[in-house]
Amino acid sequence: MITDFEAKMNVQTSDMDGLWVQFNPGVRILPEPPEPPEPEDWALVADGNQYVNIGYIGDVRSLSYKLEVDVDTNVLDRHSIFGVVSGTNLYGIAYQNGGLLYYPGEIPIPNLTGRMKIEYNYQTKDLNVNGNVYPNMQPPISPGNTTASLGKMSGEIVGNGMIGQIFSGEFWAEDEIAVDVVPVPMGDTTYSTTPAPSNCMWDKVSGAYLQNVGTGDFGFVGV
Repeated sequence: MITDFEAKMNVQTSDMDGLWVQFNPGVRILPEPPEPPEPEDWALVADGNQYVNIGYIGDVRSLSYKLEVDVDTNVLDRHSIFGVVSGTNLYGIAYQNGGLLYYPGEIPIPNLTGRMKIEYNYQTKDLNVNGNVYPNMQPPISPGNTTASLGKMSGEIVGNGMIGQIFSGEFWAEDEIAVDVVPVPMGDTTYSTTPAPSNCMWDKVSGAYLQNVGTGDFGFVGV
């Protein structure tokens, strides 16, 4: 290890391979700067009013999904992360009172907050949150070929959406991936030669940007 004293005194020191290096007087050896964040560290920031329509997902009864979000679930009012509202029927994920709510049925899954990986498989009917499996989570009974939303349940009042960060979302219609979205900052060209028009989502399946259809603007972290 090279010390400040050795560098300032212009002495010779060796690396671990025995190679000798001459240092100039007064030169201080500084650590390398940290690497910039990678796209997998990027996240959109929502305040309850921003969301994206993820498009056609096929029959809601055969929908599987993977979400990665960071939310504080310790709120009195229900806030939704993803899903569909059709009349009085709900399907998706929300949170309230320190835990998640699974729909249909508004099934409480307590003691969950912070950054979460949420996976649902319509075939096994298992909900997996950060590696913890909650079995027998039934899919909707009624068919519904509709558009779902990420950031809130589609059809729900704007303002009741999630408050926190969205890292990714993957959605399968039966066994084929239909939508695979990741966040991008305004002006970014990571996934397309066309700059991102705003802080929004990029869908890897359709090759298109999905912009906020709520009010205000998404924030962004990770760059």
